[in-house]
Amino acid sequence: MKNNFIISSVFIVILFNQIMAQETNNKWIENEKVFEAMKNKSSTFFDELSNWISVSDDYNFSILIRNHKAWFIEDQGWRDANEITTNPKDGRLIINFFKLERDNGNTKWFKAFIPIKFTDNCTIQSLNNNRYKISSSNGKIIGSYEKFDSLMWDMISGKAEKEIEIENKFKLIGI
Repeated sequence: MKNNFIISSVFIVILFNQIMAQETNNKWIENEKVFEAMKNKSSTFFDELSNWISVSDDYNFSILIRNHKAWFIEDQGWRDANEITTNPKDGRLIINFFKLERDNGNTKWFKAFIPIKFTDNCTIQSLNNNRYKISSSNGKIIGSYEKFDSLMWDMISGKAEKEIEIENKFKLIGI
């Protein structure tokens, strides 16, 4: 039963990512482009990517949903590479968090998996008061850009992650 669930989950991710790659033309937005747009306060850049990126009112924070090359390791979980998928079957949606410290020019970035059950029609939207909303066919979660530093430490693992771990970490976004 457990193996059937894993196989079903992997199949769902593969199918979703085929659709996702078609919708986005498998575009890859480099981290440097996001930081440059933040530094320049480029509303045009963020408007062009509307459903895939959000930015705080002051342009100091941004969140990008991107399809990363990813793979499943039996009995360990999911891993990803910070690179474009050359084959849509080899990808998974990742949420990328960006922070620009204007006083010293430092930048910070980290990423986390989006739970499989949250990937269907997944979009992100900037809200007022430095908040954002991640929506999918299975619900929504509202987060605050100001939680960046605590989320960074709570969400980064550096190891393969099981789906239940991914789901639990994703819930930390909520305010």
